[in-house]
This record gives sequence, structure tokens and C-alpha cells, in this order.
Amino acid sequence: MRKTDEERLLELAVKRAALEARMDALTARQKLRVRKHDTRRKIILGGALLELAERDPIARELRDRIVASLTRTQDRKAFDLV
Repeated sequence: MRKTDEERLLELAVKRAALEARMDALTARQKLRVRKHDTRRKIILGGALLELAERDPIARELRDRIVASLTRTQDRKAFDLV
């Protein structure tokens, strides 16, 4: 028995929805991977700056300027500025 045009359209719509869901999941995984990589880089850079600031006065001055420029309350709390 041949399928009607409506049945074929419905099948294609279901396949499209499944493909779109797979694409959305893949895009979400990719965004998560990029965000994790960015976060890791920030943590490493921040740690390196804090370590360098312990022995280098120029780095210490830069660290102090960065900390002084923080505006978000939760960020300032992390440095006991609130």
C-alpha cells in the first residue's frame, strides 16, 4: 500500500525533529566544551598572576589594580573588600 503525501510529510517531519534534536545536543556539548576550556584558562592565568605577584612588584601592582577595579559584590567579597 502506498503512503499518502500527508503520511510521507508526517514521517519527514518526525525525522526532521529527531535530526534537529541531535543537532541541538551536539551544539550544546560543543558550547560546554568551549566554556570549560575558557574557564580552565582563566583559572590557570589567575593562579599564575597570584603566584607571580608574590615575588614581582610589577605583577603585585597589576594584581592590586585589577582587584581594586572589581565592581560585583560577590567578586569583591572573594578579596575581603566588602
